[in-house]
Amino acid sequence: MTGRPQGLANLRDVGGLPLVGGGVTADGVLYRADAPYPGDRAVPELAAWPPASILDLRGARERVRFPFVWPAGTDSHHLPVHSAAAPDAQPRDLPAVYLRMLDGADAWAPALLDHVTRPAGPVLLHCTAGKDRTGVAVAVLLLAAGVRSDAVVADYVRSDETLPALHDRWLSVGVRTAQSPPLPEEYMRAPAAAIEPIVERLTESRGGAAQWVLERGVDRAVLERWQARLTARDQGRSAE
Repeated sequence: MTGRPQGLANLRDVGGLPLVGGGVTADGVLYRADAPYPGDRAVPELAAWPPASILDLRGARERVRFPFVWPAGTDSHHLPVHSAAAPDAQPRDLPAVYLRMLDGADAWAPALLDHVTRPAGPVLLHCTAGKDRTGVAVAVLLLAAGVRSDAVVADYVRSDETLPALHDRWLSVGVRTAQSPPLPEEYMRAPAAAIEPIVERLTESRGGAAQWVLERGVDRAVLERWQARLTARDQGRSAE
């Protein structure tokens, strides 16, 4: 390593993704990332930073070990999704872990959709790596808003190129040490084959992903607000 990574390693805005009916998702609405750590100083090159609101998908034990204080004006919220996807759980079958997240979505999907519709500015979703719990939650949000399936898969796969830097970051902040048992290779990858079963289940269910979230307890008015928010077409952009 050449020095401590001083900012989020797996951060991006999901703006610009193509929609099924044409157009693209809006910039500055939804960010996804790995976890922040004390001492982070890098300011990302995004439309707006810091976010208006944070939704932390990690378990309580993960949160208290490395507490991060966001600046005044940023609201931070906690919504644990699935502890079996934490790094120390060492999941070996990513599709199976992800499908179990969907099986338990009644417990988190309504709060997830409600949260992303409330702030006037960007919402940041994150877990520890920003690819597993965050990946499933973002896939639900994107598909429910009408993003094309292939774009959802491609967005997930983008995490793969960030994972070496993320591992260096964990070593530098003490999440992992030289003595830590090696993580399974599957965990340090973000292959299309891991998220495709999630996309298939959501899109092939009766009524598609939008109906799927409604059946998990999401209020229809909340879903419609989310769809309107993410699919605003005033960005001057078009899908390829």
